[in-house]
Amino acid sequence: MDISVREMLKEEASARLELLEAATQDLRRTYQPRASGGRCAVEATGVLVALNGSALVGTAEYIQKEHHVYLQGIAVHSRYRGQGVCRALVLAAGEIAKRNGLPTLVLCAIEETGNVAIFEKLGFEISSRAIAQNHVSPSGGPVTQVEMEWKLRDMRIQSIA
Repeated sequence: MDISVREMLKEEASARLELLEAATQDLRRTYQPRASGGRCAVEATGVLVALNGSALVGTAEYIQKEHHVYLQGIAVHSRYRGQGVCRALVLAAGEIAKRNGLPTLVLCAIEETGNVAIFEKLGFEISSRAIAQNHVSPSGGPVTQVEMEWKLRDMRIQSIA
């Protein structure tokens, strides 16, 4: 499979929202926003899309901060998981960070999803763990938010497979 990553075009916005909705439904079996809200209020600097040919198979938002690039809204179509789409999105965000002189990528993941292990394989390290303030389990119980960072000294990424 040949995955390419680029900035999203305006005409891809609805397809991206459909992808996000489908990916989010999978996650809602594990966690959900609190009734008071759980979405970051900071507008994204940019939106990346991953394509397999012309098919949109993944997406991620990035926010350029003073000392790092923050990734959020990473979503991969269920049929393409485990095939390097997330890796391609993270690498593209890393290239953006490096081009802008920012040495680190940062993201948060809910531990109970299993995504922490995926991001560790990509090169991220856990910087903190805490009970999530904006998210709960479907039964209303606590879930663990894990902040992770990847120092971009070298852009080597290990295979997820």
